[in-house]
Amino acid sequence: DGAPIRALTPAQFVEFRTSMAAKVAAPHKTNPGSRQVLLDLEDFMIATGVRPNEALAIRWSDVDLEAGVVEINGTVYRKKLADGGGLHIQPHTKGRDDRKLALPGFCLAMLERRREEGSGEVVFASAAGTIMDPDTYRGRRRELLQGTGFEWVTPKIARKAVATLISEQMGSAAAAKQLGHASDAVTKKHYIFTERATIDHSNILEAFGFSKPTVNLQSADHDEKNTLNSRGN
Repeated sequence: DGAPIRALTPAQFVEFRTSMAAKVAAPHKTNPGSRQVLLDLEDFMIATGVRPNEALAIRWSDVDLEAGVVEINGTVYRKKLADGGGLHIQPHTKGRDDRKLALPGFCLAMLERRREEGSGEVVFASAAGTIMDPDTYRGRRRELLQGTGFEWVTPKIARKAVATLISEQMGSAAAAKQLGHASDAVTKKHYIFTERATIDHSNILEAFGFSKPTVNLQSADHDEKNTLNSRGN
């Protein structure tokens, strides 16, 4: 669409997460646990770069805490009413790009805590222990971010942040593998932030430069009077 790519730097993510955590901890009419899962989801997505519906489809059978890896092999979708309706986990990802990802320490610590808390089959389940509705997740997330100054940070921004950081250190091909893209063409076009290069042809364009002559106004006025007098004669 031609719009510039926006991605959080690690320092910006820390600020963003701090703001989000403060909102989670603030007194609220809803169950604190139902807001904590939003923060945990944010940690998981910044640790992996997965799509939100892929994160919501993660089951404990996909996670190996000892090895520190997670299998990304499904996505949440809603069946048509004619097919029975309801939320289900599709047995493959959106782009059929199933992959196994190593997890950073902060994400493993979060998953270990959730495992100890005894959540059900789905890692990031709803308050009822069922598959979380992606629309509900997005709505609650927007509500949680209101007033933080980070309302512009969509789930896709986290995906772009992951791609950008990996690309800076390992190249765009590595970033594409992390995100599950078949090649890095889409990754580079839509997910990796790069500083806009300065187009510098200033030395060539200097040819158009000019210096304004210094005009002596008194002298110019005197010359004009002389000209008028000569015309009168």
